Amino acid sequence: MKLRNWIVAIALVSWTLSGQCVTNASPDNNRHPNVGTIVAEYLTPGVKDQACTGTLISATVFLTAGHCVAFLQGIGVTQVWVTFDPVFGPSVALYPGTMNLNPAFPGPSTRTRRPGRDRARRPR
Repeated sequence: MKLRNWIVAIALVSWTLSGQCVTNASPDNNRHPNVGTIVAEYLTPGVKDQACTGTLISATVFLTAGHCVAFLQGIGVTQVWVTFDPVFGPSVALYPGTMNLNPAFPGPSTRTRRPGRDRARRPR
């Protein structure tokens, strides 16, 4: 448990229209199926939009950047989902999750970033 709490990771966070993975400047044709996107209703009430990208690091833990979790929590978002579909749209599979911000996250006023965690179970 302690090891999991202190995993050091850098998550590429993107405010893009899709959660596609890129390798050597080219789309990788879904060769990284554990890369996904956090989805939340944060721009328009009732409309799900992509917020941040991240990666599934275990069956129930989706890792993203701490500043992403802090931002969503800071604007009052409490419900999030994760999708692993390579292109975001209204019919993507969504997995509900609960955001957990690392208690050691220093906040938005520093350049030091620590990973946040979003728990979502992906069916096998």
